[in-house]
Amino acid sequence: MKTTYLVMKNGKLELASYKEWREIVEANVGKETKDKRYFIKDYIPEDQDKLFIEVPYDKYIEWHREEQRRQENLALSKQYEHVSLDAALDGGVMPFKDLLEGSVDLENQCCWAETMEEFRRKLAEWKPWALEMLEFYLDDRQHRCIKYFMEQYGMSKRTVCRCKKQFEQFARRFFANV
Repeated sequence: MKTTYLVMKNGKLELASYKEWREIVEANVGKETKDKRYFIKDYIPEDQDKLFIEVPYDKYIEWHREEQRRQENLALSKQYEHVSLDAALDGGVMPFKDLLEGSVDLENQCCWAETMEEFRRKLAEWKPWALEMLEFYLDDRQHRCIKYFMEQYGMSKRTVCRCKKQFEQFARRFFANV
């Protein structure tokens, strides 16, 4: 683990020793806000190295806000325990994911609802009768739609059968791309 100090010298960031950095920090004591020199602390996680970088006051304020938020979030996260879905709860023998298997899969329900909404929109654009045909299929009454379409739209039985076939092909193509 190494600590690096970057301070402003002649308008550029340059490496400084611990002693130089310490002198700057000690000289800051008692100065007014506008006259102080400000440093941010950064980490390089791979090497666990620390960096102290001199920055302008506005950059320091921005960094300080973010650092405070990060520290608060870290403190709050310690209040919660992260549990693996494969772990048994309270010494039980059944993993948590097995307890959830019978529960509602909200993600799939939302995806299905979005998919069906898109499917209905595409059907409405495709043919004027397609949404009615969909309702018959969703209610598992596709065998009854022939009589309905013959009466409602004055179609022949053969025409309704072709419409059903077109509808099924359209549905297969749509859901094949989902």
